Amino acid sequence: MRTKKFTMFALAMATGLLFTLGSCNKENTLNNEVKSSDGALKASGPSANGQGTLSVPYLEGFSTFSFHARQKADGSVSGSWSSNWQSSNPGLGGQFSGIIDCMEILPDGITARMTGIVTHVNGDCCPVFGFTPEVGGLIAFIVQDNGEGQNSSGDLFSDWGYFGDNETTCSVDWGFALYPIDNGNIQVKP
Repeated sequence: MRTKKFTMFALAMATGLLFTLGSCNKENTLNNEVKSSDGALKASGPSANGQGTLSVPYLEGFSTFSFHARQKADGSVSGSWSSNWQSSNPGLGGQFSGIIDCMEILPDGITARMTGIVTHVNGDCCPVFGFTPEVGGLIAFIVQDNGEGQNSSGDLFSDWGYFGDNETTCSVDWGFALYPIDNGNIQVKP
């Protein structure tokens, strides 16, 4: 059972990593400066990125996730996210991904709120909870970067909140709970 769970985890993480790398903008980063595809040097803006696994009791399983977002010089935000929910309950689970279009780094400098749009759905996910994510629906989540190494308190992730066609922005405090990730890393750079 543990081997099967580890294999599923490894497959999910590899899929998330490939999705993240495949959807990244072709930019070269050197000394925290970014060169655009035409070679012009531009300042890098605030960013948040990460990947990991989150044990989710209400899911009766776990979720793997990955995301990256960067604020551009004009203030707009671009990025992507992906999630793979694994559950022992056949009414839960699926693979979801999309774009990130809003990011706000909170004054503490380690917490970021993001919103985005669902662009891919594979599975029913959550009819048990009364909803099923659909392409075009709005998602939101919060992350917290608590440093690296043994002395850190561990990074936190809220899991995804699904708003469907209801409007919200990353400047809204949704009151989401933050959960410690089981493994992985989250980085928030103001």
